[in-house]
Amino acid sequence: MKVYKKINPSNGEFIYEVEIFDRERVRKEVEIAKKGFEEWNALGLKNRVKILKNVLKGIKKRKEDFIKVVMEDAGKVMQDAIIEVFTTVNHIHYLTKRGYKFLKPEKRSSGYFKNNSCYVQFKPHGVVGIISPWNYPLILTATPLFHALLAGNSVVLKPSEITTKVSLLLEEVCKQAGIPDNAFRVATGDGSTGRELVESDIDMICFTGSTAVGIEIAKKCSERLIPYILELGGKDNAIVFKDADLIRAAAGIVWGGISNGGQTCIGVENVLVEESIYHDFVEMLKKEVEKIPKEDLGAVINSIQFQKIEYHIEDALKKGAKLVCGGEKLDKFRFKPTILKDITPDMKVFYEETFGPVLGVMKFKNEDDLIKIANSLDYGLNGSIWTKDLKKAKRVASLLDTGTMCINDCLTNYLITDLPFGGVKKSGIGRVHGIEGVRAFAKMQSVMVHKFGLQKELWWYPYKEKVKGLFLKLTDILF
Repeated sequence: MKVYKKINPSNGEFIYEVEIFDRERVRKEVEIAKKGFEEWNALGLKNRVKILKNVLKGIKKRKEDFIKVVMEDAGKVMQDAIIEVFTTVNHIHYLTKRGYKFLKPEKRSSGYFKNNSCYVQFKPHGVVGIISPWNYPLILTATPLFHALLAGNSVVLKPSEITTKVSLLLEEVCKQAGIPDNAFRVATGDGSTGRELVESDIDMICFTGSTAVGIEIAKKCSERLIPYILELGGKDNAIVFKDADLIRAAAGIVWGGISNGGQTCIGVENVLVEESIYHDFVEMLKKEVEKIPKEDLGAVINSIQFQKIEYHIEDALKKGAKLVCGGEKLDKFRFKPTILKDITPDMKVFYEETFGPVLGVMKFKNEDDLIKIANSLDYGLNGSIWTKDLKKAKRVASLLDTGTMCINDCLTNYLITDLPFGGVKKSGIGRVHGIEGVRAFAKMQSVMVHKFGLQKELWWYPYKEKVKGLFLKLTDILF
């Protein structure tokens, strides 16, 4: 049996071993879930909502356990772990109070065909494969999991090998709440396990992770014409205009880029500052960074991530960027919050996802210059605009090629349960949250019902000259 040895990223201590499921084990889990699908779907929407309410109660009851496991698995500080538990509970609560209504049949207009009634109804896909990441191991697992289960799907979850214990605790709570054992399965393992899940007889895939892997998953799903949702990398710009509340902007941007060790897909990475306030704002950012207590800094997940952070900084400095602060490890497990100024579009720290506590700052001259810089990135997940002029902010937001945007805030949009979330370009395809997210895990069927009328419709065989003339006249009159 192959295993992955899990190390606590906060102290380097060995915690547990993770079994790596092979092809046979993965396909067995999918077969079990296929049988569980019939049972789970047959419960009906009302009963599934009741069980999700039990899950919600279970997570709240064991919130201290979840906080502890998230901290150990992902190397988070307590505040970041608490926010993750809060966000998870918030989204499940939304599904049980409002989200489920989006899965009920919805009446549609029949237009001029008054002798017909129309509606759409929503049906589950079957077995949904979910591959979740390590950086937010609870919320980024729970969101697709409970969207999928609510719609009547069964689920096979492949959590990151780095944060498996979080998912196993979630599985335990779900089973205690009444979710059948065969409706929610966990297939532990590494990337090879995820590959086997994608290549199994699955009915849908939801993946959160790197763009490179997401592209390969899209290819595999396309070969079988099964639906998929991809939440991939980000390189999010914080845009600061001279008329912004600069105190709020500096504080928000530093938190948005440094919290969780900078390992947030919608975290701030690039800071684009209007030219006239550039130097002053860089100093404000530096002062905000200097205020952060060391105990509030989360761990970098592993040595691979440390190397990437150091490589991006080294590349930027070689190409002319200037180090404002940080730039080195704080200790064996954490990296000092880092600010680089005068970055340029040819630097990796500008165009590649760093995924560390690094802010790269550059100036822009005007709106046209800003839009050109921001939209030059291959990514389009999230971003933020800081200005007191809301009309300007909304105009600029409409010109930016991203899936989500914040105005005078950052990251908080993920906590807004009714707001769809997802990226464009190389940041992904599809949405979670809101009506769009709930319905993404269901098949839509359109239904038309004939209520009354003639034994034969006028346009049926045999075709008649009078009917042809009638429709020609109606074409001019009705439209």
